[in-house]
Amino acid sequence: MNIEIIKNETNPCFGRKEIEFSVVEKVTPARTVIKDAVAKAAKGKPELTVITKVDQQTGSNLTKGTARIYESKEIMDKIELGYHAKRTKEPEAPKEETPAPTPAPKEESPAPAPEAPAPEAAAPEAPVEEPAAKSPAEAAPKEPAQEAPKEETPAPTPAPEAVAPEAPVEEPKAE
Repeated sequence: MNIEIIKNETNPCFGRKEIEFSVVEKVTPARTVIKDAVAKAAKGKPELTVITKVDQQTGSNLTKGTARIYESKEIMDKIELGYHAKRTKEPEAPKEETPAPTPAPKEESPAPAPEAPAPEAAAPEAPVEEPAAKSPAEAAPKEPAQEAPKEETPAPTPAPEAVAPEAPVEEPKAE
């Protein structure tokens, strides 16, 4: 990736460097890749770098953008908008969970129970098998969206003096 720093200004009031850059690449690179390249080119730390804008020029291999490199984590957390920092973070590796041991299949009784057992001979009920363990996304109960209860308010009744009396309707007379 070919990155060029166009402007590198120090802003001591906010404790950061404000950088404008351009990248020449066939495909627009990911923000995390750009963040690492800008931090390296501007001699900053990637964990203190926030990419604020990435603009791909249509029909061109040129990508322009802006970044901020902070002096400390405390200053960055205090000043930077949450969504900028969140966009630029490395995606976390999915946590690998040890799968729950699946229960061994239980042996079924050798003779199937009759459809309508006689009242004197009640067949023991077979235990109900639980389905295999699901992933956390599937195991989460799906609840329908709950609406807030609506308070019914009676319709306002107009004041007696505000009600106009109905005028009698006259039908045209046929001659």
